[in-house]
Amino acid sequence: MGVGDAGQVRAVHVGRVGALAVALGVGLAIVSCPAMPRAGADSGASSTSSSAESAGDTDSGESGVAGPGVDDDAASEPEADPDEPDVEIVETETETEDTEDAEDAEDAEDTEDTEDTEDTEVGDVEEERAGRDRSDDATPDADDEPEQLGEAPEIAEPPAEDTADAPPTDQPDDNADVTTEPAVTEVVTAAAEPEPEESVPAPAASRATAMNVATVSASAVTTRAPWTPNHLPNLLTILAGVFRDFQRTFFNFAPDARNQRLALTLETTGSVSEPMRFAAKDFDGDTLTFSILAGRGPQHGTIVIDQATGTFTYDPDDAFASTGGTDTFTYKVSDHASGPHLPNLFDMLTKPDFGHADIATVTIIVAPVVDPVNSGIDLSGVDPSIRPQDDLYGYLTGKWLREHEIPGDRSSDNTFREISDRTNQQIRDLIAELGQTRAAHGTDAQRIIDLYASFMDTDTLRDVGLAPLLTELAAIDGAVDGDALAVVLGSLARTGLIGGFEVGVGADPKNSTRNVLGIDQAGLGLPDEAYYRDPQYAAVLAAYPGHIARMFALTYGGSADDYAETAAAIVALETRLAASHWDVTRSRDAELTYNPMTIAQLKQSAPGFDWTGWLNAYGLSEAQAGTVVVSQPDYLTAFAAAWTDVPQEGWRAWAAWRLIHDRQFLVTDELNKENFAFYDTLLWGTEQQPARWERGLSLLDNLLGNAVGKLYVERHFPAEAKQRMETMVSNLMAAYRVSITELDWMSPETKAKALEKLDKIGVKIGYPETWTDYSGLEIDAADLYGNYLRASEAGTVRMLDRLAKPVDPTRWTTNPHVVNAFYSPVRNDITFPAGILQSPLFDLTADDAASYGAIGAVIGHEIGHAFDDQGSKYDGDGNLSNWWTAADRAEFEARAAGLVAQYNGFTPRQLPDSYHVNGALTLGENIADQAGLTIALKAYELSLGGADAPTLDGFTGIQRVFLGWAQGWKNKSRDVEVIQFLATDPHSPMEFRVNGVVRNIDAFYEAFGVTEGDALYLAPQDRVQIWF
Repeated sequence: MGVGDAGQVRAVHVGRVGALAVALGVGLAIVSCPAMPRAGADSGASSTSSSAESAGDTDSGESGVAGPGVDDDAASEPEADPDEPDVEIVETETETEDTEDAEDAEDAEDTEDTEDTEDTEVGDVEEERAGRDRSDDATPDADDEPEQLGEAPEIAEPPAEDTADAPPTDQPDDNADVTTEPAVTEVVTAAAEPEPEESVPAPAASRATAMNVATVSASAVTTRAPWTPNHLPNLLTILAGVFRDFQRTFFNFAPDARNQRLALTLETTGSVSEPMRFAAKDFDGDTLTFSILAGRGPQHGTIVIDQATGTFTYDPDDAFASTGGTDTFTYKVSDHASGPHLPNLFDMLTKPDFGHADIATVTIIVAPVVDPVNSGIDLSGVDPSIRPQDDLYGYLTGKWLREHEIPGDRSSDNTFREISDRTNQQIRDLIAELGQTRAAHGTDAQRIIDLYASFMDTDTLRDVGLAPLLTELAAIDGAVDGDALAVVLGSLARTGLIGGFEVGVGADPKNSTRNVLGIDQAGLGLPDEAYYRDPQYAAVLAAYPGHIARMFALTYGGSADDYAETAAAIVALETRLAASHWDVTRSRDAELTYNPMTIAQLKQSAPGFDWTGWLNAYGLSEAQAGTVVVSQPDYLTAFAAAWTDVPQEGWRAWAAWRLIHDRQFLVTDELNKENFAFYDTLLWGTEQQPARWERGLSLLDNLLGNAVGKLYVERHFPAEAKQRMETMVSNLMAAYRVSITELDWMSPETKAKALEKLDKIGVKIGYPETWTDYSGLEIDAADLYGNYLRASEAGTVRMLDRLAKPVDPTRWTTNPHVVNAFYSPVRNDITFPAGILQSPLFDLTADDAASYGAIGAVIGHEIGHAFDDQGSKYDGDGNLSNWWTAADRAEFEARAAGLVAQYNGFTPRQLPDSYHVNGALTLGENIADQAGLTIALKAYELSLGGADAPTLDGFTGIQRVFLGWAQGWKNKSRDVEVIQFLATDPHSPMEFRVNGVVRNIDAFYEAFGVTEGDALYLAPQDRVQIWF
């Protein structure tokens, strides 16, 4: 028995003696009575069994990613379980051990309660778009070693179930006064850890996982036979049972948790430990629940708790598993779930939660893992009937495309979504950890917890209903004229509503050191102006008025028919605005969209709209606004003209529709479901909504994204990943320098300017140097609508605050956990958030070839945007400035035109021949794709330093670079999504990001032996090569 247990067990013993005294006070006669189950928890009930009772209890302390290695069927008993890690138990002497053992031997016959044995677990890579800003503990000593392990004493195996509930059996009469308890051995972990000694290697466990557990063991065994018809309980037995129930209700003992030190050896860096039992028990047999303390989770991995068995698994981060070291986490065990009971005074004063919980720390020492070299290429989706020479994309993903079912809550599934799902689950677990503590008010932790809680609290949302939305709508309905409505729209824009135009703050394209206000076209309820004019979208346009009418009916009451006329007028107004919208190709042009003007000039260009009133309500005076950059000036002219032509009643209805659509997710389920049916099911083909918790994370990303990202990188972004990325970026930059220098079509003068720009590209990896300051933002767990308004307004204030300051080149415009990558032409920098730096795009355990083909080519892609059809119009300082000779620019345009022609001929394999890629719309991304993969190949060759690349899985190094590229763009989409992307997305469909690129690269022909007659073959003179 551990030293810390002596007082508690003696108290139990004294309690039993008290019960005997009470019984003797009633009388000495022993009266037999009918058999009955014993009240309270049986002394033989283990804490593991108690944990098993809580299978239905989903304690929010659940931590870690529920993935491979989590064994839901793990046995609740510690012995004879082939799925558990081998455990060695060593007795550790204490100064009171001999005395206590003697006392325990004398008390064993009277003691009924014994303790159970406890074993001591680039989505699309998008170009950055200017817009509104959306945005631990001490490290354990790595030199710690596990305590010395010794031979395990023999442990009597406990029965599979409580004998009190077993079928009655006959017992001899001469045993009538003897009760035999199940044989149970008490095993607890040491509360005070002795100095670590040399570790003994652990025996191999299943999945080559071994766990050595240092414990202190003491045995206290009593025997008692079960009750039978011939062996009836006497009054003493009944009174003792009643006393136990009384004691448990009014003098309950707190759970007892002990510190643990575990030595873990894994087979691979991707392995997860076998389930391990917490060293925690409850003397009263109460149901136990376990949770990780907020901010006290492991720093280098994730923990998944199985409440049903009282076990956990540990999944170290790949980088940490590779290097090895020490990780710790602190957990709380609670008996709150066992119904009403009062703790004894001692526990109430010394234990957490007023005597209902205990806290312990688990230290895990991970042995370094040396993974066998793997190719990093997933070949499970290969279709052997397809040759890579004919269809590289289909070869690597064909089987997966045939067999994979797109989940009902999304319109496509791909590599980027796989990484996003993993990241979202990790963030969900982090929030669950935070929720286990009372974060101080005004901290980011409190804001995250309460914002998420306000979204998840559907009961409060039902009670609040439409009231806050109707309050905002009343302001629109109360606008007496156009000027008054302009002021209302400016005020609503401050809290996130986009009206007839959208504003943002960013660097001036022709003076990149200063910030300016930008204005872009908006005002449409459908994805693009093409939906209002193109016959292929006629069905969507026809369904649109009915959707608007139903949303109005759900908001204001009545039937959809009551609002049919209003809905038709709204669609007519939007159709008028759409006629003045620039199409997506024209809106990409960096020179055409640069139209600086003062507010006075804006008023002159677009008269009729109260620009001053709108700006003032938004939070700016004309002087503060200064010079604005208008992207589509003729649209604003048309918008202002419509403002004066269309009756204000029509504009108020349009504004109300904009607001209902924007805020629907904050109010009733009915509005949200109707919105989903139109925008997600009809437009995208998505069958069901994502889980509410996923939508809650999206809200957090939008309003508190930097705070969430900080949590994520602290737990899940290893330093090694950043170092490895810095090396790869350096290699890619070197390869670009070689490629530009060797161009045979570019003059030395233009080459010098291109190299100067290359050298000035800034690089952001992982996370920002400075985090967003959310201080002053009030978040209330019972006020979702108010939270959204306050957080959106705070974001607007932060954005407008930048307007009066110089551009900060270190500022991030994305969240660190986003699975994407970016290039900004006005800052001339590339950004790779921590979220995208994960397998299979970035695998620290794989051979370099696959990583160069995946994340390496993504790096090259983003650098390539500096030299695409639009990025090449900016100089190294981010200014819109022509640094080309006329002849070089003409040659560049001619080569780019060849690429446009190629992509215009591509039809997605799942659509009819009438659908085609828009080569002009996708030109910038196609140039970046082509340059990115080509330069990644060069960088990979440079990284070899002249050495030969290994052949893995039957593929050469260069072949694996190409396969890594194809693997990164694995994707399956619903037809409606592909159709919509063809019209609006500047990225080509995934299959052409593979096949359309490789067919222009000579190295592909050499690597796979592509010859004339193969489907991907292009004659040398037809291959478009720009930056290589």
